[in-house]
Amino acid sequence: MAVRSCKIACLVAALSLLVLGAVAAPQARAGSRQATAVGTNQVIAVPYYSWNNKARYATVVLPRDYGPGNNEALPCIVQPHGRESTPLGPASRWGDLPTTERFMVICPDSSGRRDPENSWAVAGQLQDIAEIAGVVESSLPWVHIDHQRLYLAGISMGGQETLCTLARYPDLFAAGLCVDGNADLAARYRELPLADMADVQPLMRREVGGTPAKVPWLYQRRSSTPFAATLATCGVPIAIWWSAEDPIGVNQAKTQTGHLWSKIMSLAPGAPVVQVIGTGGHGTMLSQHPQAGVDYFRPNGVWRTLPAAPTTWDYGSWLPSAGAWGYEFGTAAGSHKLWRVHVAPGSLAVSCPAPLIAQVPYDAAGPVAVTVNSVEQPPVMPVDGHISISFPAGKSTATYATE
Repeated sequence: MAVRSCKIACLVAALSLLVLGAVAAPQARAGSRQATAVGTNQVIAVPYYSWNNKARYATVVLPRDYGPGNNEALPCIVQPHGRESTPLGPASRWGDLPTTERFMVICPDSSGRRDPENSWAVAGQLQDIAEIAGVVESSLPWVHIDHQRLYLAGISMGGQETLCTLARYPDLFAAGLCVDGNADLAARYRELPLADMADVQPLMRREVGGTPAKVPWLYQRRSSTPFAATLATCGVPIAIWWSAEDPIGVNQAKTQTGHLWSKIMSLAPGAPVVQVIGTGGHGTMLSQHPQAGVDYFRPNGVWRTLPAAPTTWDYGSWLPSAGAWGYEFGTAAGSHKLWRVHVAPGSLAVSCPAPLIAQVPYDAAGPVAVTVNSVEQPPVMPVDGHISISFPAGKSTATYATE
């Protein structure tokens, strides 16, 4: 991510604390547990402090012979766990593959706003997921991760958080895999009785902050469907797997990940997003066939690598500061106001309910001509490889080029 300018920092600093509840990056804690042999793998519990300063553990699965002196940078699958699960559960589902196929798995713990086990894609949890690989490297200096071959995979709530993390951090992961996940949390709330899970509704209300009818924006921000345009244009390969026989993940085709896939295809028919409709119980498409997951991340025996930055892409958020591929966007839009940006060569299109400042990567050394809403602005000088463009509230377009 680009370094934020002082202008953006001043604009968003106070609001950031209100919106995120003083979100901080996950921090390593001292005292990683000794490696334990599990099958042909070794497993290490790495302690860290989550976004809300809660003590958590990430389960790290490594090849059995990996260690100081035999520690090349490995492909890594980050796997957020499902609802009311633990990191050890998804970590164990890969069987002996980390050793036989030589990769590592990191399963971070969950840390919700109110519920420690059911985070349901709260903003801070997504940040923890995005940064947990760096936390593990800080805690275990002899562990090396190939960040060009970093992947996301998740089942159920873990699948929901996989999609939401990709929508927020599309420039960090080489590919993603969602299995029987949720794409629309408000619809999921209403559908819980259909899955004989009405007792989960009070838990979700407590964690999210109310019902979808009362606080719809709080459910939007924890869903991936509102950010389908980012998933459609980011160029990151994504696999969406869901079972037609799943009694828990109901209505996939109509409201959840099957519907998300259809929306992505309508926005960008050529997007590298695939849908696989299977059979069996909740999550079994991956848990019973982990080799299929590895084969997706490693087609034809070659691990996928981080895609190049797209030339034209869409990004949306509700956060006062966010961005990707060196672009940073800052706004004082408010806690439930979504903003969207369309990026193309030499231009930006913005839709934001409040003024927005964009930090745009720019290599030229001389002044840059900027036009906003067809009005020529004073020339802008690049600073630290970026130019700053200010947008008024509402829908705006800007073009920029070296004078």
